[in-house]
Amino acid sequence: MSKEILHEWQSESLLHFNLKEKRLSSIGLVDVNIGANELNITLENESQYLEIIYKQIDLSIPVEYYVWSFRYGTEGTRNDLAYANRKETPNINKDYYYAFKVENSEYIQWHDRVSPFTSIDYPQLEHHIYLTSDDVLEVLCTFESIFRIKTKS
Repeated sequence: MSKEILHEWQSESLLHFNLKEKRLSSIGLVDVNIGANELNITLENESQYLEIIYKQIDLSIPVEYYVWSFRYGTEGTRNDLAYANRKETPNINKDYYYAFKVENSEYIQWHDRVSPFTSIDYPQLEHHIYLTSDDVLEVLCTFESIFRIKTKS
């Protein structure tokens, strides 16, 4: 098996989610809401909330869910990520590096073994990782999430 490669992923909207002293440790997990129609992950910094929303459904794929799989772990359970290969995108802001798309994903390989719907049949399946000061949140899906930033009151 090839080693996982973490591709830094940065939507334009993520540039507006401020990191105190540009440190990952300033991001905390607020909530994970798994509902009938969406997965909503809420992170926070000192003055803002970041909602990561998965709610699109691709009707061309027989998996009728907005995400194919979701898992949560702590930084202690995924210390392998510290040793993973990282691939920087040339135009990415190096100060904001808490979202990744994973190449050679072991999570997708696991999913391929247990599901009749595999990445071979649906090559658009992606593995997304979000890091906080203590948490690792992972999503398998066939589309990108929506990012919404809200100011704390």
